Amino acid sequence: MMKLPALRILVVDDDDDIRQSLNNYLADRGHDVTLADSAERAVDLLQAHPIDVVITDVRMSAMDGFELLAHIQKTDPSIDVVVVTAFGDVESAVRAMREGAFDFFAKPFKVQDISAALQRTARFQQLRRDIERYRTRLQLVIDAGRQTSGIDALIGSSQ
Repeated sequence: MMKLPALRILVVDDDDDIRQSLNNYLADRGHDVTLADSAERAVDLLQAHPIDVVITDVRMSAMDGFELLAHIQKTDPSIDVVVVTAFGDVESAVRAMREGAFDFFAKPFKVQDISAALQRTARFQQLRRDIERYRTRLQLVIDAGRQTSGIDALIGSSQ
């Protein structure tokens, strides 16, 4: 199995214990972890730092996790968002997925489940990069073909 790259992860939760636990677990596995105690702080950090994945709580003061998810979907949909909440009802899970969350977990969650979700997001991000690279290559081939067609037309008209 291919080794997955370290991810740049932003953990957003107003519970210091959850933030620190996730920080310790994820950093020990080689990920670059940034912490935010509010969605507003997360928005600032997203503007200042490149981030691959956001793990966010839903219920926070002022701006909640769903509003943060909407902001991320609008400003940089390449960032995957994992939603966690102590109020893990089916309605919240469905809403999170419909609004573009990569995954959803009810608290208390197992860090191994978060780790598995991060492995999946790393694979999807690698696939997205591969697709973009292939699109770029295909566009180069198409452009080269157009230039060749133009040269052939010029040669044909000069004879």
